[in-house]
Amino acid sequence: MAALQQPSKVSDYMVRQVVVVEPWQPVAHARQLMLTHSFSFLPVYVDSEWKLLSELSVARFLPPSLSRSDREVRLGKTIQDAKTALDGLCLLSAVEVKADSSIDDLLGHTKCATTPTLWLVPDDKNRGSLQGVLTPFELM
Repeated sequence: MAALQQPSKVSDYMVRQVVVVEPWQPVAHARQLMLTHSFSFLPVYVDSEWKLLSELSVARFLPPSLSRSDREVRLGKTIQDAKTALDGLCLLSAVEVKADSSIDDLLGHTKCATTPTLWLVPDDKNRGSLQGVLTPFELM
């Protein structure tokens, strides 16, 4: 008789060494992290909540039509300042999950998602820190 398989949990697949961007760091740093690691999203803890900085938001903030000097100014802005600028960075609300959440439940809630997904696993003991992050890539 086959043993019953325990449902997979987020903690079984999550990446534990999370790369985040801090709100005081410049847009140039976030952009470089994205380019270096091929990240589509970077978590940022800003205004007491987790948000996601997307590569699309960075591309919109730094369009090719900008002059060189305007681009340099924007690259030098902090994430915090850039999000409040006139044509600022758009930070997405992050989806937070618990490490013991069921993968089946997680995928069931995103059945018809049309945008890329990144789940954050906050550290309950250290506000503003993450235990891990999970993307669909880790589940494939």
